[in-house]
Parts: sequence; C-alpha cells; structure tokens
Amino acid sequence: MIFMIIKYIFNRNFVLGGYYFLMLSFYLPLKFNSIALIVCGLISLFNINKSTLKEVFIFPLNLFYILFLVLLVGLLYTENKVTGYAILERHYSLIFVPVIASSFSILNTKQQKRILYFFTLVTTVLAFYFLGYAIVDYFNTGSIYIENRSGHHLYNKFMHHRLTAPLGMHAIYFSLYLSFSFILVLHHFMKYFHSHSILIKVLFFFLFSFYSLMIILLKSALFSLALPLAIIILLFFHFGKYAFSKSKYLIGLISIIIILSAFSFYGMQSKILNFSTNLNLTEEHPGPLKIRLGVWYSSWQTIQDNWLLGAGTGDGQDALVEKYHKLDFYIGKRDQFNAHNMYLQYWISNGIFAFLLYFLILILFGLYFLKKKEYVGFLVIFLFASFSFTESTMLRQSGVVFFVLFSSLYIFKSSKKNNENFISS
Repeated sequence: MIFMIIKYIFNRNFVLGGYYFLMLSFYLPLKFNSIALIVCGLISLFNINKSTLKEVFIFPLNLFYILFLVLLVGLLYTENKVTGYAILERHYSLIFVPVIASSFSILNTKQQKRILYFFTLVTTVLAFYFLGYAIVDYFNTGSIYIENRSGHHLYNKFMHHRLTAPLGMHAIYFSLYLSFSFILVLHHFMKYFHSHSILIKVLFFFLFSFYSLMIILLKSALFSLALPLAIIILLFFHFGKYAFSKSKYLIGLISIIIILSAFSFYGMQSKILNFSTNLNLTEEHPGPLKIRLGVWYSSWQTIQDNWLLGAGTGDGQDALVEKYHKLDFYIGKRDQFNAHNMYLQYWISNGIFAFLLYFLILILFGLYFLKKKEYVGFLVIFLFASFSFTESTMLRQSGVVFFVLFSSLYIFKSSKKNNENFISS
C-alpha cells in the first residue's frame, strides 16, 4: 500500500511537470510544442489503465478520430501529396492529444487548476513583456513606428503583429490565448468574489483592464466582439438567475453589457469603417472587411466545383488559388490567402462531410460542457468556434493543439474520476 502511494506521488509529479512544459511550449518555437507533446505522451503511457483507456474513446472525444479518418481518406484523391501529408501531420493531435490528456484525470482538482492557471500566468507575463518591450523601444528610438514607415497600425510597434514580434508570435492566436485567460481569471474572480479583499479586487480589475487594452492593441476585431460576448455569457451563468429577481443585478448586468458593447464597437470600427457592399475583386486597395469577403466569396465558388468530396486534403489551397485567378481577385492572387474560415476550409478540401463533422464537434462539445456545467470549457469552444469564422484555425499546429488539448482537458476535468478514486483503485 505504501509502495503504491509513493509510486502514485512520483508519477503525479511527472504528470504535473509535463503539463507545465506543455503549457509553456505554446509560446516557444514550434519544435518545443512537439517535444512537449511527446514528453506528455510518454508520461501518460505510464499512467494509463483500462479505465482511462475507455475514457479516451468516450463521446464526444471519439469524434476527433472520425475527423482524422476523413482527412486520411482525403489523401486518396489528393494530387499534392506533400501538402496533404503536412496537413495530416498537424492533425495527428486529433488522435494523440486525447490520449495524452487522459493523465489529467489522475490529478486532483487543485492540481488541475494550477496547470490551467499556469497557462494564464505565462500569457499574462508575456503580455506585460510585449507592452514593456514596445515602451522601451519607443524611448530608445523616439518613434512608435518602424523605420521609414508611419501612419498605419501594421507598422506601429504597439499594435497587431508588431506588438508580438519580439517572440515571433501570431497576434490573433495570442488574442485567443489572452481571451481564454481573461475568461478563466474572470470565472475565478466571480466564483470567489466574496472571499477576496478590497485590494485583491482592485488588482483583478486592473488585470481585466490590461487584458482589454491588449485585445485592442492586438487589433483583433473578432475577439473585440467574441470576448465581450463570452463575458456576458459567463455573467449569465453566474448571475442570470438573480437578474430578474433582484434589481441591482439587473442594473449591473445592463451596465456591463453597455460597456462591453462600446468596447466591441471601438475594437471593430477599423474593420467596418467605410465599408460598402459593392465588392470589386479587381480592386487593388480594398478595406480589411472587403478582403475577407472576397476570400469567402472565392472560397464558396471553389466549393461549388466539388461540394461533396472536396478537392482533397492537400489540394484545397491549390484549388482556391486557382479560383482567385479565374475570378481575377487581385489581393487573393497576390497574397494567396487560405479560406480564412475553418468551416469553408474543411469543405473546400474534404467536402461537406468534413464541414458538417467539424461543426458538429463544436456543437456537441459545447452541449456536453453545458450539461456538465463546465462553463469555462463551454467558452473555450465558443471562442474557438468564433475564431474559426475568420481564420483557418486547424491549419496551424498551434490551433489544432490548443483546441484538442483544452477541450480534452475539460472533458477529463469534468469527469467524476479524481485523485482520491485513483489511489483507492
């Protein structure tokens, strides 16, 4: 019995260390994320048993394996095998990450929270680092713009990709990580609101203000809308039952909704400014929203060519670029954008079944978390589903791993198996 307890503690420490490394690897060069997945996978193999193996194949986790199978079948009619295998390689997470995440269930609730909060801590520290780096650079150079460029946020060191450039991070993906951190911290704040001192509450409000500032600086119109919606949903989860029975709660919720609406409008105004429904694909200098609409229109036209099976796992991008040329879409030909919409991207490459399956995965995971009252898990799905409307999220390893990992972690977090059950078994 003593030997079993010592063995359990030893294994648990390795599991914790592996997960800390995995959370940190989101901000390191890509190879470290792959190494962290391998390390966590090896650690998980030492802790997996018949019970946890069964959980790996439970609904809705098994939908990931079906999606991978669809992509694998898509290779059979793919001409561009190099791209096809590269896409499939990024999607290995669909089958391996749920197995890795199974070790999460042997940790107790406090340890699970520490791992999730560690991701938030790293995100927050890096956000301060990015802003601090830009401030120091301004004092050193006397300009907020890169040399010989000015007047546009693309060249502003305090904004968008320039802000996250010190670590070579994609600004919109960092916005996703920051939005998730915001929701996780806000959930903790509301859950333990009455136990916090005035000073701690003030520090929390400062942190929320800082997160909001960073979302604005990162110029993510999507998360300027999706994050406030997620906050409102979380507020209703916590206080919705009091909203219509106590006037102070109703007034508070309405006030917060008004403030968040103003925040969204401010964050999105650069995208909708001077917007016109007159879409001219040959235009050389369209606005951001017109570019996105042009990409989506071209994507839809590509889908019409083979809506049932798609072009093939590796041929989707080639088919889309070919359509840009046929439609004489100037920006599309020049920059060769992907679909900038994961729903359309799957449909272009692997047909209507891949599109429906991906959509179904998001819906069913969301409903599962609602049923389990795992509200942060639900909002992870909400944020990623929103993100997938404007980015081809599953084409990057950082996107695939984030989605599959955190949705799997919250599946195991919501399961009844905990640390005490593991010891007793």
